[in-house]
Amino acid sequence: MKKLMENRGTTIALLFVITALAIYLLGLAFDGVRGDLTDDNLYSLTPGTQAILEKMQQEGVQPIEISLYFSETAGKTLPKFIKDFITYERYLESLLKEYERASAGKIRLKFIDPIPDSDEAQDAQDFGLDGKPINQQGDLFFFGLVIQTQTGSKDVIDFLWPEQQE
Repeated sequence: MKKLMENRGTTIALLFVITALAIYLLGLAFDGVRGDLTDDNLYSLTPGTQAILEKMQQEGVQPIEISLYFSETAGKTLPKFIKDFITYERYLESLLKEYERASAGKIRLKFIDPIPDSDEAQDAQDFGLDGKPINQQGDLFFFGLVIQTQTGSKDVIDFLWPEQQE
């Protein structure tokens, strides 16, 4: 009986090791496999976007830098106000990362939390982002996008409103 219990323990341990190894190997096999399981394919690139990214690669376009400014730290003082903005920011961050991944190095991302009275907050203002006052001290809440090329041109979306998302 004692020998049977030892064999059972060994068998269970061996099954555990085999299962863990199988899971690990499956993880390696499917590394990088991506899928969008949302109903509206929210995180999938449209054929038009894919065509633009391919054209950027074919024509040797210099990389562009996309900077998403989002005052997450300052916004934490505004729990009711910030909830929709955080949800929208997370969506944009995921989508932009998908653009970056699909661009083969033609898109570079920066995610910036412009804390009040910081160099980043000053940069946001210098780029023309529209900071919204959030307190009596005049601290500003930023949520905007700056797109820059290596040739010096830039486009700015001065403020991103969640209700205007499409």
